[in-house]
Formats: sequence, structure tokens, C-alpha cells
Amino acid sequence: MLILSKQTLERLFNAEEALNALSLGYKHFEMGLVSNPERSVITKENDWWGVMLAHSYETGVCVKAVSVLPNNAKKGAPVTQALVIYHNALNGEPLALIEGTTFTALRTACVSALALKLLAKPEGVFFVGTGLQARYHAFVLKELFDIKEVNARSKTTRSRESFLSYCANLGLKVNSSLKEEDAQTVIVATTSNVPVVERFGEKNKIIVSIGAPTPSARELSDQVVKKSGLYSRGFLRR
Repeated sequence: MLILSKQTLERLFNAEEALNALSLGYKHFEMGLVSNPERSVITKENDWWGVMLAHSYETGVCVKAVSVLPNNAKKGAPVTQALVIYHNALNGEPLALIEGTTFTALRTACVSALALKLLAKPEGVFFVGTGLQARYHAFVLKELFDIKEVNARSKTTRSRESFLSYCANLGLKVNSSLKEEDAQTVIVATTSNVPVVERFGEKNKIIVSIGAPTPSARELSDQVVKKSGLYSRGFLRR
């Protein structure tokens, strides 16, 4: 059985191959070849725990155990942590044990990238939220698109500066003068329970709201949703 660590996942990751695999997965879902029943969930105060299962004779079976603990951000720990087990769908053999925090962050970023590829390739990107998900979004978008400039806002100056330094190290051009309302693309990566984006900027073409799986999580205001020319949810179940 393969054991895939964070370091191995990042070393082997290929953004184009990941997008192709996601596209194929969505096609299989539409064809009725994928089963993913409703996840089992435990919620304790603000903490969320879930177990997810997906089955496909075409690609295999995955089981993911994941937690979303918002208070981890104050401790310098990842808000989202997970473990994934991948099985052979024909004989049930466990084939891989995967570090799910990185796996989830990469997969989530690739879903956003797939939407951007189909709707509006990003040039100027403004990040709202500067945690783990934002970093992997920057990492994936840098691999796939010709990003002209990036900027961000965060709860703390320290977090924002750390994130923008990370972006610069990736080779992205940081423009601290880029305003949120002037960015072509806005990536919202928080676990907020109240809207953190109140309006659609004049130059915004697309807003990607990553959000969180808890019922109370909400990143976008009613005004943003109502003003959208196209509103698409990424949650699928069969």
C-alpha cells in the first residue's frame, strides 16, 4: 500500500493532470457512474467532523475523514485536516493512505481553477483570507494561468504579509495597490459565519467562494449573490 505524505503529494502534483482528472470525474458523475452518499457529520460547537465516501468502478473508492476546527487558526494549526484511504473498487484492496489536508487543499484549489478555466481565466487576483486554502489556490493558479498581479486582505497584518511573501516566492507579482473591487478575480477562502464580501466590485468578473461545510458558514452577502449573472454551486451528490 502506498503512503503519500504532504511532501510527496506536492512533489508529484501536476496541475494540468489534476484538472483533467477532475473533468473526467464530473463527466462520470453526470453519466451516473459515481456514487457519493450523504456524508456523516458530527458538529460540536464550532467544530465540524465528517466522513465522506465515493465509489466508482472506473476509478476506485475513496473514504475521507476530515475535520474543520476554526479555532485552530489562532494556534497556528490548519483549520482543515484530513486523511484519505483509496481502495480498489473491484476487490476492496486498500491501495493508498493519503495525507488528506494537502490532498483536500489541492483538490479544492483545482475545482476553483477548473471553474476559472471555463468561465474567466484570472489575471488580477485578490484573496480574501490568507490561510492554507488561499496558499494552495495561489500555488495551483500560478501553475495554470498567467497571473498579472495579486493582493490580499486578512484578519491580521501578520497573516497578510506572510501570505503575500509566499506569493512572491512562488513568482507571483504582488501589487499592494490592487483593490478588491478592481481585481478581475476574487478568491474568498475563509470559514466565516458572516459575509466577508458585501458587494460585487465594478471590475470583478468572478468571485470564488470556497467556504466551509458547516450550515452556518457564509462568505457572500445576498447582494453579491443577487448581482451575479451566473451563480453555480459546487456541491454534488448522487
